[in-house]
Amino acid sequence: MRLPARGHLGDDAGTVLERAVDHVTDCERVLMIDVYRVVFMDPAGLLHLLDLHRRAECLGLRVLVVGWQPQPQELMARSARIPGPGPAPANTMRGRASVAPSANEYNVITIAGPSPPPRT
Repeated sequence: MRLPARGHLGDDAGTVLERAVDHVTDCERVLMIDVYRVVFMDPAGLLHLLDLHRRAECLGLRVLVVGWQPQPQELMARSARIPGPGPAPANTMRGRASVAPSANEYNVITIAGPSPPPRT
């Protein structure tokens, strides 16, 4: 199952990420969380992502988190001491966060959260 996310991943993402594993079928073995379009993640969002990872592994799923952007990757490196593979390409996307499987998948999930504060 592929779970793409975009925008800002924060505290408000918890409910949606908790429900994400509810849609996993018995035949699925891998949960791929695509964070390529997540341009900002706060510590609460990281904790929700790590909790989703733990819950999916408890269900026997192999979990892959791919597409790290600079800010979320730096947060992961600082918080969990997991540096990642190297710098990610810059992305200028802004806006509300959402998690929506591709057209080939069945579920649509939305996270209604605030955008990150503008830089001054």
